[in-house]
Amino acid sequence: MISISFFIFVSPVCASDIERHAVYLDVVDVGRESPVYSKVEISFSELTSNDIYYLVLGDIVGLSASDSYGQLECGVKSVVFGSEITCKPNTENKTDYNVTFEYSILNMQSQVYGAYHLNYIYSFMNPTDNFLLEITLPEGKGIVEKSERLNPLYPLDAIIGTDGRRIKVVWDVDEPTIGSTKSFTVMYEDMEHIDPVSDLNTKYLIGLAAVFLMFIILVIVLVRRGRHTSSDKVLSLFRGSEKKVLDIIIGCGGECVQRQIVSDTGYSKAKVSRIIYDLAERGIVEKIQMGRTNIVKLLDETLKKKKKE
Repeated sequence: MISISFFIFVSPVCASDIERHAVYLDVVDVGRESPVYSKVEISFSELTSNDIYYLVLGDIVGLSASDSYGQLECGVKSVVFGSEITCKPNTENKTDYNVTFEYSILNMQSQVYGAYHLNYIYSFMNPTDNFLLEITLPEGKGIVEKSERLNPLYPLDAIIGTDGRRIKVVWDVDEPTIGSTKSFTVMYEDMEHIDPVSDLNTKYLIGLAAVFLMFIILVIVLVRRGRHTSSDKVLSLFRGSEKKVLDIIIGCGGECVQRQIVSDTGYSKAKVSRIIYDLAERGIVEKIQMGRTNIVKLLDETLKKKKKE
């Protein structure tokens, strides 16, 4: 069994309010020398310090950092509990400021019995609207079956997904208490050790894959129907919160200031940012930064017809 003890304390060391803090951990392979790739995305409502500070418990290699204006000049200093990253922003405009860190952590894995274990600990030292942790397991690995004595996922509200080849485990935390510390744990093993008949995770993933396949088929059908597909039918494919945001953008003529979307929906800035980020990742909208203002522009051709109807 390989135990991956990934005790990591990471925190932006500045008193700025954070709208969204997302951490993506990619465990490509197992073994003590195999690096764990980490990508961190932080959106500040306003950066109140002259520099950006980020603390990682562990030795990091291959650091790369950037903001909306390009690559950042950063330094890494070894401290008692790990590595402290310091970067200079590329702009004096610190409203709606976004920064991304990418690095790898070594020597985080060790072998013990017959399953794998990954633990991530985070302390919330800044006011944060939303924290997201996504862990991608190595290919060929599945989550250990739950038993009376063993719960392979903690906290229990983890969301399990897949990209078709690898399993992803996600925790999404809204407005965590300042000063609190959360521990996230996932245990997994080789797929050949998992009973495909009785294992609930396998059944879940098969069902999820089937639903995803049906969705892809439906999208292909809608695309082929082209002009005969109404925008109302396309809008019905989105979740309620996404549809509400899209309706507002359509009502603005296809382009809308993000602040207006926050005002009109009544959602928090963090929730609107997450919705727009998800829509942009799927090619539905584009987020354009103009000075201190974010413009959200509709890209989907079918939905563009809606504004003309």
